Amino acid sequence: MGMQTASRLQLHQLNPVFKTMKIANSIRKFIYLGSFIGVYFFSFHFFLPDCNADAHPSVNWSSCQKHNIELIDADLSNANLVGINFLNANLSGANLKNTNLEGANLVGAKLTHAELKNAILFRANLSNADLSNTNLSGANLAEANLSGAKVNLTDLLPEPANIKLNHTSLIEKLASKPKTIFGIVIHGQQLIEKNFQNVNFNSVDFSNTSFFKSKLTKVNFRNAILLHTNFQRTDLTGADFESADISGADFKNSNLKETNFQRAILKGANFEGGHLQNQNFRQTNLTGANFNNTNLKNSVFFLSILIRASFYKANLNSADMMRTTLAGANLAKSSFINADFSKADLREANVSGASFEGANFSSAILINVDFRGTNITNAIFDGANLTGALFDIHKTPR
Repeated sequence: MGMQTASRLQLHQLNPVFKTMKIANSIRKFIYLGSFIGVYFFSFHFFLPDCNADAHPSVNWSSCQKHNIELIDADLSNANLVGINFLNANLSGANLKNTNLEGANLVGAKLTHAELKNAILFRANLSNADLSNTNLSGANLAEANLSGAKVNLTDLLPEPANIKLNHTSLIEKLASKPKTIFGIVIHGQQLIEKNFQNVNFNSVDFSNTSFFKSKLTKVNFRNAILLHTNFQRTDLTGADFESADISGADFKNSNLKETNFQRAILKGANFEGGHLQNQNFRQTNLTGANFNNTNLKNSVFFLSILIRASFYKANLNSADMMRTTLAGANLAKSSFINADFSKADLREANVSGASFEGANFSSAILINVDFRGTNITNAIFDGANLTGALFDIHKTPR
């Protein structure tokens, strides 16, 4: 009984100590929670854009409205300008080094003599902007829109260099790092008599650009957009245009030996007078294309669409025309010696004066084709649809 009383007495004496410990523990938890909340709100506030802040390095103006603003010689290096609206802004001489301008609206902006080294311009809209004498070395322009922009492509070089425009490749160093320009839009450039050998222009949009008399051997134009581009008298030996859209482009008198056009879109393209031996046009859309007076010997057009295309006086000896669609095409006075037209559709094509000696028309559709006056010596017509087709009496196929 005495021991129990003593124990109760000890516990009673210790209760204030336990209470003090509990209070202290609660205070510690409160302080910790308060510190956590403070840090959270501080961090949240720190990452919020401050659109009213003055221009300074590392400023956060993401998604801010700064159209028509005057920021001549401003220092915005390392700034967060993601999604900012710089419409018609004047940023002449501004320091934008290492700045993030992803998705920024820079339409009509003035960036003359600006410093954009290593800036991120991914998906930025720079259409009609003035980038004269701007340093864009190391900048990421992937999927950026520079249509109508005033830009010297020498400014895209990763490092300063003394460029002789008539002899040195303009953007060879930049193109060696294709991720920085993947999908870039550069409309209406005058790239006349330039040297772009082995350059990577994958997915670049060069619509309405002129490459007149340029050297483009082994250039990668895969998936590029080249609408109405001028390739007249260019050397495109070994160039790769696979899956590119080149509708309306002009290849007149160009050298296209062993060029790859597989799965490309070439509606209305002009190849007149071009050198296209051993060409790869597999699965290509060549609706309305002009191949007059071209040399296409041994070229492959397997499964291509050639509706209303013109091959007047062209050389397609030994060409692979299997499963092609040549409805309404003009093949007049052309040479298709030993060419393979098996399962091709030539309905209502114009073949007057053409030579089809040794050609294979097995299972081809030749509805309403007039073969009178053509050379069909040793040609094969096994299984062909000859409904409405016309032949010279002494040349009628068996």
